[in-house]
Amino acid sequence: MQWIAVSMACKASESPTLTATQSVLLELALKYTPMANVWQSQHCDAAQTLHKGVLLEVRSSHRLFGGEQQLLTLIWHDMQTEAVRLDQSIQLGLYSNPVAACWLAKAAPAHSCSSFVNMRDLQTGSLDTLPLWVLDTTASSIDTLMKCGFNTLGELRQIPRDAFIIRFGKACLNTLDEGYGLSHSHVPAHRPVAEFNLERELPFHSNRADLIHAHCNELFHALENWLKQHKAACNCIELEFSSGYDFQQTIELRSAQANDQASMWAKLLEHRLHRLQFKDDVSSVRLRCTRTVALSNQNLTLLPDPGSQMVQWNAVCSQLQARLGDDVVQMPVTQADPRPEHGFKYTHTPAKARSKANDKRFSMGFHADHTALQSSTPRPLWLLETPQRLSLNGNDKPSDWQILSGPERIAFAWWSDSACQRDYYRAINSEKRQAWIYRDLNDPHTAWFLHGYFA
Repeated sequence: MQWIAVSMACKASESPTLTATQSVLLELALKYTPMANVWQSQHCDAAQTLHKGVLLEVRSSHRLFGGEQQLLTLIWHDMQTEAVRLDQSIQLGLYSNPVAACWLAKAAPAHSCSSFVNMRDLQTGSLDTLPLWVLDTTASSIDTLMKCGFNTLGELRQIPRDAFIIRFGKACLNTLDEGYGLSHSHVPAHRPVAEFNLERELPFHSNRADLIHAHCNELFHALENWLKQHKAACNCIELEFSSGYDFQQTIELRSAQANDQASMWAKLLEHRLHRLQFKDDVSSVRLRCTRTVALSNQNLTLLPDPGSQMVQWNAVCSQLQARLGDDVVQMPVTQADPRPEHGFKYTHTPAKARSKANDKRFSMGFHADHTALQSSTPRPLWLLETPQRLSLNGNDKPSDWQILSGPERIAFAWWSDSACQRDYYRAINSEKRQAWIYRDLNDPHTAWFLHGYFA
């Protein structure tokens, strides 16, 4: 294989400004090969500089562009020309694996087209003189290696492998092995975000809801076919209504659960059109879908699936939101905060997955954030919006209340102005009502509060 790395250097604080440039260079790289993606260093070098850029594998494209030398020359000139247009300085490296190509682009880049083409003849020994900071590992690991007296990759290779793992860890050795070709380094191909965008002109100009809805059904069926081809579903679409007189009106339809059915979107639009007024006759409609999710397969079972009830509930919520508005129908969602009054929030959409980088260099993944309480920590069904202060007896205990269980201590946010340090108890009053009361430990006067009632 033959990998080309295009590197751009910037201060860590300026990294977001290079994202647009990185996308332009990636689009240019995709003209030569489908095996291309973006990359970024995990730490700054000795000069507090961060490196990010584009990787592309070109060996499979040699014959398509007149041979190896012709293709490398073409890529060099096109990349440099695009960098000048974007007013951005870039560095190029060439090697047989992507990790070493990034090393060379950062620390020993080509200074001319001829030197770039000659990099195809580099041997493994040419990597030994590269400085340690090219390793794509943590900054603390680089600092430890340099304090031990190591300055180049060649010096690291002299350490026995077992001793290297014991002293500096296996992750650092794996990065070194990837660069020298002793282990495989996988770079996933870039996959552009799928987007549906279709406009249809009405055969008539009208502001009648029933006629506009009938015409939108064609767009919904086109969206359904497109989603089935991509084995995907969506929970949000945009409809743009326009006329020939600079009139434009956009609405957003949301579904509580991602789906790929045209009938579902048609039903939501029908509810929405009942409370929508057009300023002028509509002449064309555009449908956009920019966010999709993978559609999970449904396994048919002999007995009814309990999960199907959730699907029906989501469909009901979506129709209520379309008819009454997003802010009218809200759903409680838990969040990671032990303070009872901040343990949940209301939102008009279901909880979404939180992103997490599985591989910080090349890929992104997703995992859900589930916040739950143990069964040993009961919570009242009715939580008061504002806790009520309780009267105390002579022993600084709440009068007319008998403690049943507790305490359960909740301490959080001691670093902020809204610090919470409370002891919660389950108690019963003279009316035999079970409640959740707490003692505020931050109050110097030993204050007790009523926070909620159990059913």
